[in-house]
Amino acid sequence: MKNYRLRIYIVFIVLITLIFGVLAFAYSLINDRYLSDTASENILRMDQQIGLTVDQKVGRDFARFSELVESIDPNNEKSISERYDALVSRQNEFVIEGIDYRIGYATDLGYHLDNKEYKYVQGANDREYYKYSFSIYRMQEVIDASYTDTTNYAVFRIKNLFIYFNVVDYLYATLSNTGEMPDNYFLIVENNCGIAYQKNNTLIETSLVSSHIATQESNKLAEEMGKRKGGYTLLAFDGANSLFVYTPILNDLSEGAFNLVYVVEKSLVLNTVAYLRTALLVIFITIFLLINLVLLVVGIIYIRREQDLKSNRLRFFFAKPFIININRKGKIRSINKRALDSIQGLRKYKYIFDFKFYDLDDEIMKRIKQQKSFTLESRDKEDNKLYIRMVPLKILFGFSLVGEDVTQSLYEQIKNSQIALYNNVTKLPNRYILERDLNEVLASPKFASTTYAIVAIDFIDFMKINRMFGFSAGDRMLREEAKVLRAVTEDFKAKIYNIRTSIFFILFYEIRDFNVIIEWNKTASAMLSKPINIKDNFATSIDFKMGMYSTEGTKAADLSADKIYDCANSALERAKNSRLLKTAIYNNEFGQSLSRDQLMEQDLFTAVKEREFIMFFQPQYNTRIGKIVGFEALIRWNNPKYFREQVENYIKMAEKNGLIMELGKIIIEETFKFAKKIEDTGIHISMNVSPAQLLHSGFVNDLINYFDQYDLKPGRISIEITETFLMENSAVIIEKLKILREKGFGIHLDDFGIGYSSMLYLKDLPVDTIKIDKDFIKDATSDKFSRVIVTRIVQLALGLDLNLVAEGVENEKQMNFLSHIGCDVIQGYLISKPVNEEETLKLIDKYNKDYQVSSDDINEQIANAGNGDEFVKPIAKTKKRKSR
Repeated sequence: MKNYRLRIYIVFIVLITLIFGVLAFAYSLINDRYLSDTASENILRMDQQIGLTVDQKVGRDFARFSELVESIDPNNEKSISERYDALVSRQNEFVIEGIDYRIGYATDLGYHLDNKEYKYVQGANDREYYKYSFSIYRMQEVIDASYTDTTNYAVFRIKNLFIYFNVVDYLYATLSNTGEMPDNYFLIVENNCGIAYQKNNTLIETSLVSSHIATQESNKLAEEMGKRKGGYTLLAFDGANSLFVYTPILNDLSEGAFNLVYVVEKSLVLNTVAYLRTALLVIFITIFLLINLVLLVVGIIYIRREQDLKSNRLRFFFAKPFIININRKGKIRSINKRALDSIQGLRKYKYIFDFKFYDLDDEIMKRIKQQKSFTLESRDKEDNKLYIRMVPLKILFGFSLVGEDVTQSLYEQIKNSQIALYNNVTKLPNRYILERDLNEVLASPKFASTTYAIVAIDFIDFMKINRMFGFSAGDRMLREEAKVLRAVTEDFKAKIYNIRTSIFFILFYEIRDFNVIIEWNKTASAMLSKPINIKDNFATSIDFKMGMYSTEGTKAADLSADKIYDCANSALERAKNSRLLKTAIYNNEFGQSLSRDQLMEQDLFTAVKEREFIMFFQPQYNTRIGKIVGFEALIRWNNPKYFREQVENYIKMAEKNGLIMELGKIIIEETFKFAKKIEDTGIHISMNVSPAQLLHSGFVNDLINYFDQYDLKPGRISIEITETFLMENSAVIIEKLKILREKGFGIHLDDFGIGYSSMLYLKDLPVDTIKIDKDFIKDATSDKFSRVIVTRIVQLALGLDLNLVAEGVENEKQMNFLSHIGCDVIQGYLISKPVNEEETLKLIDKYNKDYQVSSDDINEQIANAGNGDEFVKPIAKTKKRKSR
C-alpha cells in the first residue's frame, strides 16, 4: 500500500511540474504576442484616424486652390506666365490658415520663383513625383544650387502652376494631436521609403528609411507599403526594437506616393496595454490552481478505489468467480484460487492472449480496453471443454477480468441457434444469417472497390407439389433444388440462404461487374428448369421467378442490410407479377425493378454523359488501284457490359429517349478529329446519320460548323443515309442534302436496293455514291437473281455517274465478280473487320504506304486503271507482290 501511495505522489508531483512548465511557457508566449498585437492594432487605428484628418485638411485646401486657378482661366486660353500673374494679383482670395505661401510656375527649363528663373538639376524634370498635385520636397532637389533655401516645402500643383509653403508649419498642428499615443515621431514616407517629413519636436534632414533600418527589411517594407492597404510590423529602427505603423494617405493627389508612418519603441507600445498583462497573469494562475485541484480529487479517488480493491483481494482469491488481473500490456499479474483449481495448466499462461477465445472478432486487448466481455476457451482438470465468460474491469495500471463458467449455457445456445438460424429442411442459413452477412459486406473495406450481388428465387409451384404429392415430396423438391443452386454457384464466391419455405437468396461476393450475374442467370435458369424426381420415379419441373440486385455504383453509407434485402425482394415481386418476365433487375438509381432493356436505357444516359464511346473504322478498298480510298466510321459502346451489343439496339434507344443528338455529337467530333489526322492521305471517312438527326432543325448547321472548325478539305467527310428513310422523307431533306453537298460533304445512299421506289428519286437526289446492301452481295456468286440485281445496280450507278461501294465482301470470289461488272470499291471482312484508331492507322500504312496523295489523284488513277473488262488479281497475291 505504501509503495502504491508513493507512486501516486510521484505521479502527482510530476504532473504538477509539467503543467506548471506548460502554463508558464504558454503565458510567456501569449503575453508577448497578445499584448503586442493588441497594442499594435490600437496604434494602427489611431494612425488611420490621423491619416484621415491629414487627407481631409490637404484635400480641402487643394480644392479651394483648384477653384481659384480654374476661375482665373476657365477656358485654358492664357499662357502660364499670364495665369501666374493673375494668381499673384488674386493671392489674397486664397488663404491657408496660419500659413504663408508663395507662388511659382514650372517651364521646360526650370522653375520661376520669386520673379527669378532657376534651371532644373539633371533629371528633375523627368521625375513624376515633383508633378503630383501634392508633394513634399526641398527646392534644391529640383533646381540648381543658386537657390539656397533648404526648407522642406509642401507643394500644391495644377499643371505647371504651383504654390509652396513650409510643410512643418502646415502639418504640425494636425500631427501634434496624437491623443493617447506614446510620444515619439511621425514620418510622411514615399512608397520608395524616402522620408519626406519627420516630427519629433525638432526637425531633422530629409533622409531614407533604409538609413534607419536593414536593407532587406527596407525592400520588404517598400513592397508592402506599395499595396496601399496599411498595416504594421516589428523591426529594428535606429537600433531599437520598434513598431512601424503605416497608413496610405493622399491617394487622389499624390498617385498613392505617401504613407503616414508612426514609429515607436516596442517597450512603449506594451506600456499602453500594461493592464492586460495583469489580467492574463490572473487567468493563468486560476487555470493552474483549478488543474491542481482536479488532479488532487482524482488522486484521492484512485487511492480510495485501490484501497477497496486491496481489502477485497483475499476474499476474491477464494471467491466463486474466476479472477485474472493483468497489466495494460496483457501480462498476467495474479489469478485467484477458483481459477487455478478449475482451469487446466493455467500457471503456464504468461499473457492473456496466450488463451484461446470463442467467437472473438477483434484483437483481445482492444476488446479489454473497451471493457467488452469475451469468452475464454480452455479445459478443466478432467480435460473437458470449458468456456468462461470474462468481464473486464478497469483498475489502476491494468484490468481485472471477472468471469463465470458458461459451458452448459453456451452448449444450449449453440443448439438453439441452429434451430433459429437454419432451415430445418434444407439446412441452409435463413434471413438472420443473411442480415449478418450483409452487414459484414457493408463494413468490409473491399466494398468500395468491388461489386456484390444478391439473387432472390421463388419456386412458385411449390404449394402445388405439396397438395398433389404431400409434404415429404415438397421437402424433397426443396432439397434437390438446393443441390442445383450449390452446383450452379460452385465456381463463384457465393452463399445460399433459405429465407422462407420456397424462397432462396444467393449472395455473390466480389464479382467483376453485374454483367457476370446476368450471364450466370442464363445458366442457372436452364439448370433450374430441368425436371426433378420427387416421388416414385415421377419427375417434373417446377416454375420459378428471380429478382436480382447489385451494389454496383452505390456507397455503403447509402445502404443497409434491410435495404439490400428489400431491393432484391422488390425485383422478385416484379417478376412474379409479370407474365412475361422470368427475371427482374432492381435499378439503384431510380429505386425500381427494371428489365434488361430498361437497365440498358438508364446506362445509356450515363454513357452519353461520361462519353463511354469510341469509334471503329472499316476500310473501303479499291481493287483496281490496290489502295484504301475510304473508311466507314462505326460507333462502339466502350463498356464491358455492352461492348458486343448490337449498335442498332442502342441507336434506336437513343432515338426514342432523345439522346440521339448528344450521341451524334460524339460521333461527329471523333470522326472529324480522325479525318483531320489522316487528311494528307487523301482518304475520306463516311459516317451514318440517324433520321432523327437529319430531321433536327439545327443539325445541318452543326455539321457545317464542325467541318469549318476542323478546317477539312472538301470530300473528306461523307454522310450515309438509308434508302428507306430517304424515300419516306425526300421532300423534307433533299434541300438539306443539297446544302451539305455544296459545302463539300459526300452523300452516300446506304442499303441501296432494299427499297421499292428509290430509282424514281435518283434523278433528284444529291447523292454521289450508292452502297450495295450486303444481303445482295452474300448470294451474288451463287444465286442468279442476286447476281442479276447487283449487276443492274452497278450498271444503273455507272450510267448516272455515281460511285459504288459494295458492302459485306467476305471472299475473293465476290470481289472478283464485283470488279468484273465494274464495282471496284469493296467493304467487308475480306479486307478487314471494323478496327480501332490504332489498327486503322496500321491498315493505311499496310495498303497505302508511300501513297500520300489527294482524292483527285486517286480518281485520276482509277480512271486510268482500265475499263473493268478483266478481273483484278486476288488480295492475297497483291499483298505478296507488295512484300517483294
